[in-house]
Amino acid sequence: LSIAAMQVHPEIAALRSDRFAQRRIQARMQAALSGWKRSEQVAQLAEDLAQYGAGAEISRCPSLAPIVSAHGDALALVNGWQAAMLGALNCEPLGEIPHIYRYSPGLSRMQLLASGRAALSVMAYERREAPAPAIPATALFVDGESYEVVLAGSASGTLHELDAGAAHPATVTSEPVHWTAGDRIILRNGECARQVTQVEGCMVVLQLTRTPPKPRPTREFRLSDGALLRRASGDKAASQRLMALAVLGAMEHAPARQAMSARALDRSEDSDVRWEAVRQALALDTAEGMGLLADIEARTGDPLQCAAADLHEQLLAAFAREPA
Repeated sequence: LSIAAMQVHPEIAALRSDRFAQRRIQARMQAALSGWKRSEQVAQLAEDLAQYGAGAEISRCPSLAPIVSAHGDALALVNGWQAAMLGALNCEPLGEIPHIYRYSPGLSRMQLLASGRAALSVMAYERREAPAPAIPATALFVDGESYEVVLAGSASGTLHELDAGAAHPATVTSEPVHWTAGDRIILRNGECARQVTQVEGCMVVLQLTRTPPKPRPTREFRLSDGALLRRASGDKAASQRLMALAVLGAMEHAPARQAMSARALDRSEDSDVRWEAVRQALALDTAEGMGLLADIEARTGDPLQCAAADLHEQLLAAFAREPA
């Protein structure tokens, strides 16, 4: 459907130019959210979420632990939130619920509360015309921990467990599961993963997540042979720094070479960011980049020592083969 052929409802068209109505709707939706947050249950829950997001064990959070342990408590929380939001939407049908949310085919997520490294969300899995394979080909392991309670509906899926002590290729154990209302799903330490493969109508889940202070890389393994297919930084801030390095390199920004070298030598930095700094330094100035590789190669105990030595050797061999 082209933009020219798109039909806009008269009420939405009128709202575009009615600033007063826009402010009224926004205020009404925000008031509903604020009222829900001020309720005694949610206020105590927010305090516990702040402690949990700062690193406290969930067992030390008396208002939060039952929410992700008992189906009745989880359902009561979401029903209370839903009643507040639907009440506001009944008054303002064109209102937008003031939460962070994401949508992709088959999956919706609404973040109810967040604090520090923790977030409490409602997720809805829906049946898709082309469902995922019943037997997954890969498994994605993300560092962190999550507690989930199935509020309603059912779905089938797979639980994966990674043997942290196994050498490459990895050993991944997979188990088919079927979830129904009241079931709990607990994932910890980045060594467990779950995949929803088939949904019977819709499955709604309350999810509590917490990321570590320094997340390990996200890894995707092929289940048939345990091969590592993909690795990405689990730290959003580190990913931003990695992208910044890539942009500076693409711009051929020569003044950034010194900062790149410093980033590459910083052992406290994320390994993926350090390696990207090495790559970009090599691209900007080959001689300086080779010196940087040699420096890392000579540092005993550096996590990048072996990778730097291998690349250094490969590049020297490639240069030796080039005609004079």
